[in-house]
Amino acid sequence: MSGLIRAEIIKLVHRKLYWVLSIVLLALVGLLVFVMLVLPKLVPQDVQGLTLPVASDVIKLGAQQILGQSWFPLILAVVALGTDVSRTIWASSLTRDARRWAHLIARLLVFWPAVLLTSLVLVLVWTVAASILIGGPVGLGVAGWLALVWKAALIELAWVAIGLFAIAVFRSTGIAIGVALAFSFIEGLLAFWSAYRPISLSKASASLLGGFGAAESAPLTNLLGTEMSQVHAVAVLVGWAAVMLVGAWAGLRYRDP
Repeated sequence: MSGLIRAEIIKLVHRKLYWVLSIVLLALVGLLVFVMLVLPKLVPQDVQGLTLPVASDVIKLGAQQILGQSWFPLILAVVALGTDVSRTIWASSLTRDARRWAHLIARLLVFWPAVLLTSLVLVLVWTVAASILIGGPVGLGVAGWLALVWKAALIELAWVAIGLFAIAVFRSTGIAIGVALAFSFIEGLLAFWSAYRPISLSKASASLLGGFGAAESAPLTNLLGTEMSQVHAVAVLVGWAAVMLVGAWAGLRYRDP
């Protein structure tokens, strides 16, 4: 297992896609900084309803936006496994280590922390920018940051697991990415369906981070319902991750290499 993990770390460091997607995500954070923090100062009279966020809500707003970019963990998870299973490399990989679950866990233990670390660094970038532009402290404190870390870890775990499931089942990187991204879009829409809402991954993520942001207004609360409790949200995220990882293992175990 340690050899598989070391191999995945080396591949991650040299994988250009990881750095490209990280730069794209950084650019999106820059755009968010401009729209949310710079634009209200430039044109306060001309942009109706656009105001600086309250200092106490700044980090939550940034975390929701950054962790809401599910395409980032999905694509990386698909590619992490897809470079092997979508080609003949997978058969040779199994000759070196036939434990399919070990290959799956090795990728999970490398790419999940990588995605989490990238997201948290970008939340920190957002926080620093907000502190400068708002002109006051917006920090969470040690306890607040620790809470954010474990909440972000659960959210990213669920999306990474979904990406691994998609590639394990479809065995084609292009198809798996398309299916995973389509699922992400449709899953967000299903949050408006009351029957699906109790197991909604999107709603659980938003609830765990502490609210829906704009959805806390009455009209959207009527559409999305009240927030899940923290325990409920954790159960939903852990449930999604567990089901997807078991499904990914089954896809690797019961399909021919």
